[in-house]
Amino acid sequence: MPPYPHLDPAPFAFPAPPPAGTSTRPGDVGVLLLHGLTGSPTEMRGLGEHLHQHGFSVSAPLLPGHGTHHFDLEKATKEQWIEAARAELRLMRASMRKTFIVGQSMGGLVALALAAEESVDGVVGLAPALVVSRLAWFAHLCPALPRGLRHLPKLEERHPDLREPSQLREVWSYTHTPLAAVREVLRLQNDVRGLLPRITQPILVLQGRHDQTVSLDSATRLLDEVGSVDKELVWLEDSGHIISVDRQRQAVFARAVAFIHSRADLQRQER
Repeated sequence: MPPYPHLDPAPFAFPAPPPAGTSTRPGDVGVLLLHGLTGSPTEMRGLGEHLHQHGFSVSAPLLPGHGTHHFDLEKATKEQWIEAARAELRLMRASMRKTFIVGQSMGGLVALALAAEESVDGVVGLAPALVVSRLAWFAHLCPALPRGLRHLPKLEERHPDLREPSQLREVWSYTHTPLAAVREVLRLQNDVRGLLPRITQPILVLQGRHDQTVSLDSATRLLDEVGSVDKELVWLEDSGHIISVDRQRQAVFARAVAFIHSRADLQRQER
């Protein structure tokens, strides 16, 4: 089990009070936050609190197979991840005038898959896992591994993919990665690559320059192939993979707020 028992992997939601009047205001805007593979909503909590402080409604679901034991993740599929996120998005869209999706790593892939099929007003990808060399390496090992090695131990405790390693204490994540889940991510990558031309919403991609999990080619390839006209890539020069908690997390928060304010046609108010 994860080494930080003080963390709660449960989903969270911060609803904003409905605004008066008819013009679009922050309270009219919902933001769906999607965590990465083996992770949980804890990695998105700081960002969620920051967005809520700026008046947005926020929801961070726990994707299927996560938040319990890594054996449960072995049974989860990409379809289940997408459908769980879709259900949360549609609930949010029923009460919000504007909706945005922020997805980290694998959650970024789910966000892109939804953007290709659902009505959303913008997408923020935090190191979206379009090209991940580690996952491909794991997948090649799958056929040769005996049944007892279906789950590979992670090395984050000794070699965290963070420029500020102490921030690993803010991430509830499994200590093992099921290879079956790796295969599902590879399937999801292939699907999303084919969907990119259909995505036309505004998109912001933030990518850590020192990311050891996602290939740095991933971000540039995404922007080259996505159908959006309004698209931007921001490099974080002192960040690793989990950029929502890493050294430049405040810059991530600020960029996300600015993007949502501008694409929701809101007048930004500093807090």
